[in-house]
Amino acid sequence: MSPLLFFGRLEAFTQIGGKDYDRIVHLNYYKALGQNSPGAKVDIKTMTEIGICEPCELKAALAYAKSGWPVVPCHTATKNGGCSCGQISCESPGKHPRYKRGLLEHGLKEATTDEAIITNWWTIWPGANIAVVTGKRSGFDVLDVDLRHGGEDSLSDLEREYGNLPDTVEQLTGGGGRHILFRHQDGLGNKTGLRLGLDVRGEGGYIMAAPSNHASGRKYEWELSSLPGEVDLAEWPEWLLELMEVKNGQLRESAPPVEGEIAAGKRNTTLASLAGSMRQRGMGESAIFAALLIENEQRCKPPLSEAEVRKIATSVAQYEPGQPENGRLFMKVNAGKGQDIHEDISTYPYAIEDGRIGYFKVEKRGDNAGKVFMPLCNFSAQVVEEQVLDNGIDLVRRFAVEGQLADGGGLHRVEITAGQFNGMNWITDQWGVRARWSAGMGAKDRLREGIQIFSANAKLQYTYQHTGWRKINGVWQYLHGGLTDIQVVLEPPLDR
Repeated sequence: MSPLLFFGRLEAFTQIGGKDYDRIVHLNYYKALGQNSPGAKVDIKTMTEIGICEPCELKAALAYAKSGWPVVPCHTATKNGGCSCGQISCESPGKHPRYKRGLLEHGLKEATTDEAIITNWWTIWPGANIAVVTGKRSGFDVLDVDLRHGGEDSLSDLEREYGNLPDTVEQLTGGGGRHILFRHQDGLGNKTGLRLGLDVRGEGGYIMAAPSNHASGRKYEWELSSLPGEVDLAEWPEWLLELMEVKNGQLRESAPPVEGEIAAGKRNTTLASLAGSMRQRGMGESAIFAALLIENEQRCKPPLSEAEVRKIATSVAQYEPGQPENGRLFMKVNAGKGQDIHEDISTYPYAIEDGRIGYFKVEKRGDNAGKVFMPLCNFSAQVVEEQVLDNGIDLVRRFAVEGQLADGGGLHRVEITAGQFNGMNWITDQWGVRARWSAGMGAKDRLREGIQIFSANAKLQYTYQHTGWRKINGVWQYLHGGLTDIQVVLEPPLDR
């Protein structure tokens, strides 16, 4: 039996010591037990022999490795749809590699088929989600069909026009979509937006593999009729390669457009993304700076200072021209001894590792020259909402902050003024002794900046608390309680 035939959907019922235990294990391959339907009664010995017993993630990772698919452990999605990384607004819950100093520092680059390394990883992080790299090393690429964004409709339209896809290995994703696997095509990398809801994972990419969990609460599962080891990988259809513009062994990829007004809280990251696109195409620092000044002036509301724009251009210019690694934008930091470290500049030098906010310090001397993660506290926190109250005379700015302890404990939502946020004493006042920051000069200041860095997506709500004429975004408006496009909240007696 192939080692990949263990991961799908099976409901098993066991009896241990006279006590009943319901056990749900995600398997579709009922033939592993010689059963034709779910709900089969099996004993613990049988389950162990066929590789169903916990920890099934480790058994799955070892099975993938035995089949030549390099794997790496990832964070897991939490019950509330968050991520074990601790970042409250994590954009990829349960889908990005874990990190540990001296053990796993370079993400997908360290994906391996070495059983000893894999066993060590999943001993440290039992239950970790499994990422399998795509491309040359694994021997397969993936057509990612995203149900939520219309991927099934897009694929149906393509098949009606060009013909059905060949039979091949297929996985059902936790989000209700599909991973359709094809034999690796030389020169094929990653491509987003092939059609609405259709992406491609090739060289430099990866997929989550069964039995990894999803933010929806469901698991990834191999399709029963298209199991790895039972169904051969098909070649990419020629018509799909032509649509992906694979020519001369290369995939032409274009950066997604960034359009519309850029609101406060998203200005730095959006301009950095635009700068990264320009740098990929070989533009120098002065040209990037000139272009960003125009974008900043015309689209950022309100615009950043010229010094801040120059800082973005200077940082991005340190990155070597070309395609960014795994879709992320990196800058080069010289660590001495000829070492160059590339860091994600969207939050550099801050990061959230093992549920703690911290920063990377670059050591240039000694045997440990390189980056060192310096934790600033034992929790992660972000501003999720920023509210400005304007009564016509004074402005009061308030922040809503949410947090989580590194050990998984919750920290309740707090609402504080901007002044309280700057002072940082609100952490102890609101969250008590459980939430701690590290000792040392400047720790509070660094932590405050770190929280701000990770609060780029905070929702901004501007509320007027008075009536009368007011110039808003260059247009005169008469403020009253009945407006729908402008938030006006009046206190007595004006609320009549």
